Amino acid sequence: MIIGYFDGASRGNPGEAGAGACIVDFDKGQVLWKESKYLGKRTNNEAEYEALILLLRELLQRKLFNCVVKGDSKLVVNQMLGEWKVREPRLLPLAEEAKLLIEKTRARLQWIPRQENSLADSLSNQAIDEAKKSKKQTDHDVAKVVARMVSDYIFVVRDGQEEYAVDLKHKNCSCPSFAVEKNCVHMEEALKEKNQK
Repeated sequence: MIIGYFDGASRGNPGEAGAGACIVDFDKGQVLWKESKYLGKRTNNEAEYEALILLLRELLQRKLFNCVVKGDSKLVVNQMLGEWKVREPRLLPLAEEAKLLIEKTRARLQWIPRQENSLADSLSNQAIDEAKKSKKQTDHDVAKVVARMVSDYIFVVRDGQEEYAVDLKHKNCSCPSFAVEKNCVHMEEALKEKNQK
């Protein structure tokens, strides 16, 4: 028996959002496919719909028809079953796409409690965490400390958005941390740059 699970997460609603989905073959006791997708800024309901669409597209691609699809969003499941109306304008295009994919895959939607949806839930949160991690890495790369020589002993050191003056002759830097600790990364960077000249 093959079952699909989907879940969406939004931190802030709207906020940083992720979609998670997986396909499980219970007869073989294995996960056939799993996916986590970062969505950017979305509401929780948008993230849930995006997760459902992600799953349905994969079912269609794998030609898996008549599968049970489970999610813990009462709103999405009830709207797709026609029990609740889609009132939110931003959900309309997502609901339409999901309905179309449900028709093509003949998927049978079921609501489940959150605790029974742990894999899809962790995948949706994993998408947000990984995006945050890579954003931090990018921010760190952008904020690399760069020194340029102005005269024999004076350097201007750029640290992210800030620039500081380093005087190697008098062992001084204009940054706040130097005033306290009498040492800083800008001084080290200026020394490195001078030694390369």
